[in-house]
Amino acid sequence: MMRNGQVSGRGRAWVAAALAVGVLVCACGSSKPTSSTTAALARRATGVLDIKRVELAIEQSIMTKRHTRATVHCPAGILQEQGLTFTCVARTYDHRRALTTIFTVFQRDSRGNVYYQSPQ
Repeated sequence: MMRNGQVSGRGRAWVAAALAVGVLVCACGSSKPTSSTTAALARRATGVLDIKRVELAIEQSIMTKRHTRATVHCPAGILQEQGLTFTCVARTYDHRRALTTIFTVFQRDSRGNVYYQSPQ
């Protein structure tokens, strides 16, 4: 599935499916407000995307699909705007070296709903 740090077409389909599951899992939550959900709502009210939520969703997708821990970094201060795209960098490690994967994040709407995929 992986050769020289690249994922085959079949691998991309699995990663995309895992990412979609990660976004859905991340979207689930308690109906009881907590300080973290209050903070998230405050960020949404200001129109700034909750980047930590996006990073966590990508990390969880990688763990679910590849059984590998990842560290994901996305740019801060991204505005919530339908159609806006940006990239995040995921870093994983195999037995010999660090691997970097770029994820493109697409905003579905102006309420913070996103999906993401990796071209690799």
